[in-house]
Amino acid sequence: MLEMRVRQGEISDLNALRACIEAAFSPYVPRIGQRPAPLDTDFEPLLRDGRVWLAERDGRVVGTMVLVADGETAEIRSVSVLPTCQRQGVGRTLIAHAETMARQAGHSRVRLYANARLPELVLYYAGLGYTEVERRRDRGFDRVFMVKTLDPLNPPRA
Repeated sequence: MLEMRVRQGEISDLNALRACIEAAFSPYVPRIGQRPAPLDTDFEPLLRDGRVWLAERDGRVVGTMVLVADGETAEIRSVSVLPTCQRQGVGRTLIAHAETMARQAGHSRVRLYANARLPELVLYYAGLGYTEVERRRDRGFDRVFMVKTLDPLNPPRA
């Protein structure tokens, strides 16, 4: 398996970022009944603000993540992995990177959300230590909100 690295996205990555997100989220449209929010997100400002992180293998973008800070909490806004690279640790590596960055920035928690119509994602995040705190309609989507309290002494392993 090729070595993976995580790096901050740049404006020049916009097309690769969009291609990854399109490939990752488009299959969910029939199950959700609408286009998932990341498909219509304007990623240019997020790239300019340094909030986008990319997982690369052999110089190819295989995963993406948006991470924003909010007080004591960091929020993972979206994670995408190319379908051909799923179940290979890409998502887990991106989330571990987010947790490390949050910890280094002094945040005590990380939150994220998943679409309620994708229960496998809720289970996946639960397996990474995230606890469901709320289910509600948010910006036109049925979402499951989850939180993980960070242990400053035991950083996550990718």
